Amino acid sequence: MRFNPPPGWPVEPGWRPPRGWEPDPAWPRPPIGWRTWVPDDDDVVDRRERVRAVVVLGAGEVLTLAGAVAAAVAALRGDAWLGRVGLAVLGVPVAVVGLRMLRAVRRAGAPGAGPGLRWALVAATAAVAVLGVVAGAVVVQTARLSPTEGTCARVDEELYVHLVLCAAPHDVVVERPVADPQECPQGIAAWLPGAWYSLHDDAWVCLLDAHLTAPDGSVVAG
Repeated sequence: MRFNPPPGWPVEPGWRPPRGWEPDPAWPRPPIGWRTWVPDDDDVVDRRERVRAVVVLGAGEVLTLAGAVAAAVAALRGDAWLGRVGLAVLGVPVAVVGLRMLRAVRRAGAPGAGPGLRWALVAATAAVAVLGVVAGAVVVQTARLSPTEGTCARVDEELYVHLVLCAAPHDVVVERPVADPQECPQGIAAWLPGAWYSLHDDAWVCLLDAHLTAPDGSVVAG
């Protein structure tokens, strides 16, 4: 806001009265309806710049969160997650640009964001960071799975087998890797092709139904 002195008040252009200031009683009375404080053009520009910065920051955080969560969901299903991680990677620099824009508005002398907006931004950024770390952990753990005994897997509609975390929905459990599918005692074998973003190589594996029990009577998985 800008101080708008009434006609006849001897003040310099751009002067702002300090806290507790009172006009000289000898000065002319303001006209009826006179507004001593009016919107400043700079305030409007600053507000627009702040809104633009918040929108960019929010867009970056939404992209990051959407990409991270989508990658984690895909990893839990054993599906390709790399493209979804790319979405999260794209969102991070966008969010950084938004933060830099907010700081630029602040350095230009604009009033800071109100406490409500400030805490909302902090909470949103913290939530995105926490969820991003959790989603990243899921993706990394899935990428590190290998076709060893007890590893869980999911069979898709095309009967392809995907290694997944046992905490995720799964249909089968790897009994053991074999050199020849004829070695599988249950007669259920699958070819697991390795992928450059995973740590396991191509392998034949014997599979057990996730709801069956092991020969010793213990529950395999389910």
